[in-house]
Amino acid sequence: MKIQLSIFLFVLLCLGGCKTNKSVTSTENLPLQGTRWNLVSIEGQELETNKYPVQVKPYIIFDTTGQYNGNLGCNIFFGTYYQKKQKIEIEYGSATKRLCPNMEIEKAMMGAIKKDINNYIIDGKNLTLYSGKKEIMKFEGVEK
Repeated sequence: MKIQLSIFLFVLLCLGGCKTNKSVTSTENLPLQGTRWNLVSIEGQELETNKYPVQVKPYIIFDTTGQYNGNLGCNIFFGTYYQKKQKIEIEYGSATKRLCPNMEIEKAMMGAIKKDINNYIIDGKNLTLYSGKKEIMKFEGVEK
């Protein structure tokens, strides 16, 4: 009887431990809307903020009404987007036109956001925007 009770308790503890490990190791995807997406790379090239310093880390935020806004590093930008499942269409609106030092990253991001972006993947806290199968921009999400 003691052996059966010991086995039962061992199995019970093991099952409880396994469930805990799964919840700790699983990562949920951040939502597209409402997350601040900090720019990591453009067309596979990582940001070189030490070579080209920026005033603000470039980012984009998609809201729930089909609008987006963000910062290019100095200037702010905004526009509209249409999203259905993993498909997305981004329409560039406008940006402020401040003259800033080191506008290389800003110009690259502005050019990338104007490309034919038509799909995306969110993997945990990473967002990648694509044109077909070509990676256009990669972001890291920061929860608000």
